[in-house]
Amino acid sequence: MKLKTTLTLLLWLVGVYAALAQSPAGGNNIKGRLIDSLTRKPAEFATVALKNSSSQQVKTVVSKLDGTFTITDVKPGKFTISFTLVGYTGKSMSISTDGKLLDLGDVVINASSTQIKTVSITASRPVIKQEADRITYDIQADATSKFNNVLEMMRKVPLLTVDAEDNIR
Repeated sequence: MKLKTTLTLLLWLVGVYAALAQSPAGGNNIKGRLIDSLTRKPAEFATVALKNSSSQQVKTVVSKLDGTFTITDVKPGKFTISFTLVGYTGKSMSISTDGKLLDLGDVVINASSTQIKTVSITASRPVIKQEADRITYDIQADATSKFNNVLEMMRKVPLLTVDAEDNIR
């Protein structure tokens, strides 16, 4: 019985030692929350990129619906973290990690104010249009109508036949 108690105590101590030897929960992580500067609402699906001192990208994550992000397994060192989102100006900040949890808190990003100078909308009409009761051929929508004669254009019309002697059927 004494051997059983000793083995149980020994296994328990090994388990406790193994648990304490692990890094604390949340260690080596960078976390924060992106918010809009005007509305103070979360900036969802923003790209968060972590770059090392030589500007090489180390890790990239996307912020969640509530604007939060977490970059895991970050080695100690100096980094640049950048935030990008369509419709917002990019933001970068220098950070330094020491192997513990780094909480950046609320990171505010500003909406960009880019205006479009001109917009041009172009559309083309279909040459052949099929409706419930008929098929229409739009001669004005056909680019070859400018240099073809009427008989050559009639050869293109669906359900209409022009033979070699220019007879229309």
